[in-house]
Order: sequence, then C-alpha cells, then structure tokens
Amino acid sequence: MYTLVLYIGWLSTSFMSSLKPTRELEIGEIMGLSWELYKRHLTNLVMPFIASGVVTFILTGAWLLWSWPPWHLRVQSVEGALFVMGTSALIALIALIVNLVVAGVVIKYVGDVIEGGSPTLSSALNHVLKRMLDLIVASLLVTIIVSAGLLLLIVPGVILGIVLMLTIHAVILEGRGPIEALSRSRRLTSRRWAKAFLLLLIIGVISFIVGLIPLVGPLISIFANPYFTVMLTFFYYSMRAREAPPTPSMQPQA
Repeated sequence: MYTLVLYIGWLSTSFMSSLKPTRELEIGEIMGLSWELYKRHLTNLVMPFIASGVVTFILTGAWLLWSWPPWHLRVQSVEGALFVMGTSALIALIALIVNLVVAGVVIKYVGDVIEGGSPTLSSALNHVLKRMLDLIVASLLVTIIVSAGLLLLIVPGVILGIVLMLTIHAVILEGRGPIEALSRSRRLTSRRWAKAFLLLLIIGVISFIVGLIPLVGPLISIFANPYFTVMLTFFYYSMRAREAPPTPSMQPQA
C-alpha cells in the first residue's frame, strides 16, 4: 500500500515537469502514464487521426467515382483492369503516406511532451515532413522484413515485428536513417521481447474487440489509436532509460 501511494504521488507530480523516464517502466506504469498524458492532450492527439479518417473517407469516395462503372465491368478490358489497378495502387500509396504522417506527428508530439517541452501539432508536422523520405523507406523495410518472416511459419514474423517495433520512433525521435533505425530498434528491444510482446498483445486485443463493435467501432478506434501511440512512445523511452543507470531519486531504498 505504501508503495502504491508513493507511485500515485509521483504520477501526479511528474506532469509538472519532464515525463521522461529515468528507469525502465513496468507495463502498468506505461499504461498509467500514457493515460494521464492522453487525457491532458486529448484534442491534439485525436485531431491527426480524425484528419486521417476524413482523408480516407474522401479517397474511398473518389475511388468509387473513378471506378464507375463497377470494377467487375471495367476489368473485362485490359485498359479497364489497368485503370482499376493503377487507381487502387495510387489510393493505397496516398493512404500509407497519410497514416505515416499521422503516426509520426503524434510520436513527435508525445516525445516533446515527455521531454518537458511545449509541443504543437504544426511543429511536429514540420519535423515529420523533413524526415518523410527516411520514414517511408524505414516503414517499407519493416513491412517487407516482417511480411517475409510471416511467410516462414508466422513465428519469425511475430519475432521480427517485436524486434522492429520501435523503428519509426528511432527515425522521428533520434533522427536516424532507415537502416540505423532498424538496428536501433533491435538494440532497444533486446532482452525485452516478453514485455514488448505483452504490450503489443494488449493493443491487439483491444483493437480486435473494438473492431467487432458495429457502427461505432471505427469511431472508437479514432480515439483509441492515439492512446496506443502514447503507450508505444512511453515504451520507447522506457527502453532508452534502461540503457543508463537510474538516477538517485529513482533508486530503490533499503
């Protein structure tokens, strides 16, 4: 009970200054700190995902208009099939870039909050746009590597997904290139696969349950995804903290 009271006290006062962990955090601590930050910055965290949802809705509508008459009639000719394939690929590429920008903006914003700064969405967006090429290449590399692993009886793909889960964070928050970011993620998750898997499992289960909710499921996802991003960003900082010795204030008392 005494330990719980101390943790709650630290949790409430930590938001007055930097949230940057000085030691490795447990899953419960990551979720708790993430929730507190999420509540305090709800609007700025959710807005990018709302924008992404609007863009996706517009792209879907545009695809339906451009593909009229229905695709199954167009594909009866070579030109029609190429049109549908080309349009679908273009829309998928735009959606990928939009999702990467949103993820990068939220990661950068949360990182600045954790570092004790005064972030804005515009400054986070400017930072992400400067790192856009590295972000796209790193994301493609992760997708290719994990997909190849999944083809090898699934388990290797899961392991590679865990190992590379912090690649985008390394690009955005450390300014590393794509190859460097892959290596950095591997080092950060080293010997913490179980904790990383548990965190991803929690996110996956919640996402699965939300996806089963009819009608309002997509709306809930817009509010849930920012929280997941905050959790992963705290996990990234937690893994960085274990690289350095804890500060005296965080040392366990005898």
